[in-house]
Amino acid sequence: MTVACWSVLQANPSTTGKLKQRVLEQSTCPRSRLSGTWGRRRRQHVWNPLERQHSRRHQNEYRSTAIVHLKPDQAFAGSGSESSVRRHMPTLAQCLELRYPGEGLSRDYRLELQRVCAAFLSSGLADSKFEAELTGQSDAKFWSCVSEALVYDRIKDIARPARAIVGEGPDFLLTDGHRRVWLEVVCPEPIGLPQDWLEIQANHVGTVPHDAILLRWTSAIKDKTDKLVGSVDGRVRGYLKTGLVTKDDVYVIAVNGSRLRHGPFAALYGISQFPYAVEAAFPVGPLQFRIDRDSLTSLGHGYQERLHIPKPSGANVPTYAFLDPRNQAVSAIWAVDFNAGRVIGSQEPCALIHNPLATQPLPKGFFRSDSEFFASPSGEDEFVLSRITPNSE
Repeated sequence: MTVACWSVLQANPSTTGKLKQRVLEQSTCPRSRLSGTWGRRRRQHVWNPLERQHSRRHQNEYRSTAIVHLKPDQAFAGSGSESSVRRHMPTLAQCLELRYPGEGLSRDYRLELQRVCAAFLSSGLADSKFEAELTGQSDAKFWSCVSEALVYDRIKDIARPARAIVGEGPDFLLTDGHRRVWLEVVCPEPIGLPQDWLEIQANHVGTVPHDAILLRWTSAIKDKTDKLVGSVDGRVRGYLKTGLVTKDDVYVIAVNGSRLRHGPFAALYGISQFPYAVEAAFPVGPLQFRIDRDSLTSLGHGYQERLHIPKPSGANVPTYAFLDPRNQAVSAIWAVDFNAGRVIGSQEPCALIHNPLATQPLPKGFFRSDSEFFASPSGEDEFVLSRITPNSE
């Protein structure tokens, strides 16, 4: 199957030079308690308020804070000690202070995260585990919680019908006025990504791990699709089979790729200059130019057709989720790069990718996005992919 891409695409938006300058200006700051990024030659620390990994010292510090004054039997007792453990857990402010210590931009960023998470807690939409996982030591759970809070901050003005049990089923239940719209949020972990990509190295030149990042997107989309329709092996029944989601409902997967960033800089767009979510949903590969070997004249250009991407193990992973009829219950993918960095000048781009085979299509413009992507049939075996931006209408 061929995908024809109508090239209405511009270059991948990059973070402004102002933020880059801020990073360099802060390069002589004392090293934070989170693991810093140090140049190999000058030993110069490149400051990054969004650093991900904890140093051993920070982990020990955090652990002592999390269970301070608790006896061993209290810390690991059953449900009878749950209230005792909760009382001694670090508060949200303490948790963020430990993760992002310091003043200036670090403080601004901390306060923005605190505002967003506190608002989500106050909304009554957070499940019972949210606060414990948010203030715990796991980076994966922390960013999963933060992602939900950041998504809530963007959708809080959309109408929400009442739901029977908060925490059962997809993360959010919305409505378009006629149908229920379910939104499931996922924040992929940076598994398989090189450290010099995640943390900028001074005096070091590296490559963009396009394939590794795309594999994280395909994995996240597949996992959340299986939660809806059930897994092929039958181990996961799926919301449709349990009745939590019906065939008349809209289902959207929100993938927050903020943990896959290049340091503080957004990485929403892949090698094709389309968002990674587009590359996972349609077989769109890198841009290619065809040249006649004899005359060396150009024969045109277009996008390579890429139906699979290899894992490090050699296994092939499909990259055409929205051309697979099995996934027609998924209405769209909301690809976001939210990390609350807007408050310190960082970009937080987002894009909405619609499923052309969806049984319940998502209305255009339902979620605020920088751009929306639609694939429309063109003949029997071809789709034309187009992009719509708020300014293009």
